[in-house]
Amino acid sequence: MEPSEPLPERRLLSRGYLRDIGLLVTGTAVAQAIPLAASPILTRLFGAEDFGVVGVFLAISTVLAVVATGRYELAISLPAEDDKAASLAAVAAGCCLMVSGATLLVVAVAGPALARAAGAERLTPWLFLLPVSILAGGSAAIYQLWQNRRRRYGAMAAARVQQAAAVTVGNLGAGLAHAAGGMIPGTVFGQALAAVPMWITGWRDIRQHLVGRGLGSLLTVAHSYRSHLFHLVPSHLIGAIALQAPLLIMSSGYSLATAGMYALAHRVVTMPTLMIANAIGNVYRQEIAAAYQATGRFDGIFRQTLFRTAVLAIVPAAAVFLLAPQLFAVVFGPEWRVAGEYARILAVGGFFQFVLTPLDKGALVVGATRYIFWWNTARLVMLGVLFWAVLALRIDVITALWLLTAIRVVLYVVDAAIGYRFARGINS
Repeated sequence: MEPSEPLPERRLLSRGYLRDIGLLVTGTAVAQAIPLAASPILTRLFGAEDFGVVGVFLAISTVLAVVATGRYELAISLPAEDDKAASLAAVAAGCCLMVSGATLLVVAVAGPALARAAGAERLTPWLFLLPVSILAGGSAAIYQLWQNRRRRYGAMAAARVQQAAAVTVGNLGAGLAHAAGGMIPGTVFGQALAAVPMWITGWRDIRQHLVGRGLGSLLTVAHSYRSHLFHLVPSHLIGAIALQAPLLIMSSGYSLATAGMYALAHRVVTMPTLMIANAIGNVYRQEIAAAYQATGRFDGIFRQTLFRTAVLAIVPAAAVFLLAPQLFAVVFGPEWRVAGEYARILAVGGFFQFVLTPLDKGALVVGATRYIFWWNTARLVMLGVLFWAVLALRIDVITALWLLTAIRVVLYVVDAAIGYRFARGINS
């Protein structure tokens, strides 16, 4: 067998691999199409500040959700034994319950201060919904990665569509009822509604593999994968803060209305590309894990995935860059043309994000948790410098967005170069 073209990689680049990617990407695309289709209605039911407030709420919720599971769910695909994988799912669920409870206590004590720090005092009465949002997000993450291990990509796709539909219906209902809190109660209601069937069906499957495994067994598994808790939680927490930092920069450095314009541009341009890229990455992670166990490398899958994502992304990214301002004004209303200007800039970084995000799963598979930590730390430091420039130098929004795009492009290109070394079995 030639080392440059290992047999398992040729198998993994088969039609089955492409079918799995297609199934999950299709489901994710439908899930993204639902809120996008509702956006022209939502922009007429809610103002830019409403989009800014719910964006800040989701930014806080997303950051806390990273801590909630202890990142144990990311290890579900790694063990050979289903019993050990189920134990990891149970450990992740227990961590999520504890963090949600702790969040409730923090909000009760320091909720107003947290809202002021985020530049969104309107958020204060609704911070008590954070634990519900965290529980829903943690449950969805555990479910998705358990089904990913089982290669049930249809179930994963269906769950994403259900979640998107529930959140969209909740937001439309809140807007038509002129509910207090804007889109926050509708969003959390939708998250919780979608999480319940995922929790029930996922746990029914997982608990079959937990028969006879007590607390001591769960603690043993948690200790075996403690690097996820001690290395991945800090690095992914930093990464989540960095990912949400642009919205917080907009709300704290400019205004909630500016944050709302950014939030819509991000929703239309960056979120769909990121979600689809992560869907591809979910299949990629499972397949490279098998290839790495068999041969110690997965560079063939890396190259093929890189080529296909680049081909898939180039035309949509170019269209958004050329036409976004006009399209936003027509689809969402003339007052949202500014969001289209933001979207044009975000499309440049979104192209690199879409193409290269699936490939970052290789570091986790080869156990390069410290590298993940330092990459995320570098991103946070660079965004911190940008935040300082916004506050101290008073740079305008457009300049800030171009600097944000430059940071993203540099980081993703560096990550891809190092990721290819991992794919070739070089882990230094």
